[in-house]
Amino acid sequence: MGEPRLSVIVLSYNRIEAMRTCLRSILALDYPDVEVVVVDNASTNDAPDMIAREFPSVRLYRSPENLGICHGRNAAARFTTGTYLWVLDND
Repeated sequence: MGEPRLSVIVLSYNRIEAMRTCLRSILALDYPDVEVVVVDNASTNDAPDMIAREFPSVRLYRSPENLGICHGRNAAARFTTGTYLWVLDND
């Protein structure tokens, strides 16, 4: 039996460089079973496109409206498959 799956949740809103750095750090974790779920809170710049383009293993959900922090995290949690959730901010 392997390690339990870890689901990492990150909200995104218009912070391209911070999100890029955050995702690189998460994906560099030395843990055997990690999924990353990002909810984009209706960014008005290229942030969600950058995530999709540069991090294809990340599960990206583009919200048509800004859900705010609590609702955004709850929305992301519904898309996870892990035993444990780790909620991060991208900064």
